[in-house]
Amino acid sequence: LQNFDGEKRERRELMSSRSKLRTLFSIPTLLVAMKVFSEPGVLQ
Repeated sequence: LQNFDGEKRERRELMSSRSKLRTLFSIPTLLVAMKVFSEPGVLQ
């Protein structure tokens, strides 16, 4: 039972670190997308 609880906590920490990584990767992607969409001629 204690082992199962520790496994759940490990999984929760893994998920939080994974979401941090996703945030880190999504910020430059957002910046690039905004730059691309703000370029003239793209929206036409």
